Amino acid sequence: MSEKPRRGRAEGQSMVEFALGGWFVIMFIFAILAAGITMWEKTTVDYQLTTMADELPDGWQSMDKTALVKKLILDGSTLDESRLTVTDVSVETETKTEVKEDDPVAIQLGSSSATHEEKWLNVSAKVTYDATSPVAIFGKTIYTRKVDGSYLTERRYEVF
Repeated sequence: MSEKPRRGRAEGQSMVEFALGGWFVIMFIFAILAAGITMWEKTTVDYQLTTMADELPDGWQSMDKTALVKKLILDGSTLDESRLTVTDVSVETETKTEVKEDDPVAIQLGSSSATHEEKWLNVSAKVTYDATSPVAIFGKTIYTRKVDGSYLTERRYEVF
């Protein structure tokens, strides 16, 4: 007759197997979690870097170009200003003028012509953000993006 293995011996064998192979499973689970958190951070930073404010801030005319771009990017975001670097800044104004003959509004006001003028502020820059987190697997994570935005600063409608 063969003897059945004792229960204590089988449990001991399971513990030894887990000690030898279980840490692989645990490390694999932590690697998946770390990769997920890193990808989530990357997506969040990408979105916040490429999304600029909808409106120009108060006092934008007196702001330095770099400060203006930083303000437009940081407005409504959770990015840390000390990690944000702005270079290659371009801030240009553009005027679009359109003269309309037989404009319906001008005709109602007793004229036939109207001028529609818009002034736009076009902003572009190269933005770098150091998003290094404690979970980063491969060390430093630095994102570089080119951002662009156009803002209406003045609209004029004249009837003559």
